[in-house]
Amino acid sequence: MARQSHTPLPEKDYLKIIEIIQALHRCRNRNDMRQFIQKYFVEGMEVDYVAWGWVEVQKDLMKVRGAQVLDCVGLPENEIECVRKMLDYHDQLTEFILNGFRTVTAADVDHSRSLLPRQVDAFFTDHPEYDRETMKVGKLVTAMCFFDRPNLDVGLGLNRVFPNTKAFTLRDVRMLELLQPVLVATIKRIALQEQLKTYQVLTDALADCDLPLALTQTDGRLLFRNERFQQIVPVEPMSLLPETLIALLHKQAARIYPEHPSTAAAPGIETFEHGGEAYRFEATPVHPDTALDNPAWLLRLHPADDPHSTLHRHLQTAKLTPREVEVAILATDGMEDAHIAERLFISPHTLKNHLKQIYRKLGVQNRTKLVARLKPF
Repeated sequence: MARQSHTPLPEKDYLKIIEIIQALHRCRNRNDMRQFIQKYFVEGMEVDYVAWGWVEVQKDLMKVRGAQVLDCVGLPENEIECVRKMLDYHDQLTEFILNGFRTVTAADVDHSRSLLPRQVDAFFTDHPEYDRETMKVGKLVTAMCFFDRPNLDVGLGLNRVFPNTKAFTLRDVRMLELLQPVLVATIKRIALQEQLKTYQVLTDALADCDLPLALTQTDGRLLFRNERFQQIVPVEPMSLLPETLIALLHKQAARIYPEHPSTAAAPGIETFEHGGEAYRFEATPVHPDTALDNPAWLLRLHPADDPHSTLHRHLQTAKLTPREVEVAILATDGMEDAHIAERLFISPHTLKNHLKQIYRKLGVQNRTKLVARLKPF
């Protein structure tokens, strides 16, 4: 895997992140998203194709078990089905991702690039009906991807195919980590709008869901809630949500529509507690055609009992900063100090200070005890 000497992420990269986030906010439909991907990823990052969609992860087996490719840029239509089928052959990579807590994973940075071609070989061996020599997916060299954590329901992959053998770098990983929250929100928003053209259709679809769901205005005024949501939050339509939920909504809105790009890629887990149960709070903007600048918000309450949520809640309770959370997660993943500093674009001295603060807040004396404290999560 490639090693790089430490350099700070330059100001021009943060300016580029602002530009990209603003471009994402202008994406209103599938065509806008395709143009965005073509400009900023295919051309801007010199990748050959980008695919994104819904994924279903079987966490107990550490496998992807079902996927729906929402769209793909740079790949012929007849190869998109192969992308979905190939996910079953990426078990080693999926297990690597799910066993850790990193948001973004890249060949040459997190694992050897030889892993992907081996899995592609296995796919084409089992599927002789495909002519590998004529297909882009058959020439996959390297890739960088993310799953939406902690939901693990959205994935995106940036792929390079032969003869494009350019390696992904720590800078590429960092840029994608900082863009990931807004990318996920945009993918979900456009997918929701395609499937549910109006609020009426949306509320009809929400009514029968087992997951607690609600539709609100930005100010927290309730438009609709299903029965499961009403059982947890007994608020009538057109009334305001409790202040705690409104604060969580505004917090996530600020993350999706930031005034300035974050320097940390570990957004906190917002939780709402009721009846002794903790629920992870998620808000997705939904733009009707008549109110592009005033979105409604689809609210979801997920049980906060998965390992990712439990770990983040533990770190947040200890009042770790977002950057300290990132450091603690990478240390728990077994990454060496030098690699952590490189990955986060900070100096070894800054990393040392972060670790001191983490040890103090968690009441441990060294890295070994830190890992022992966090690994059970």
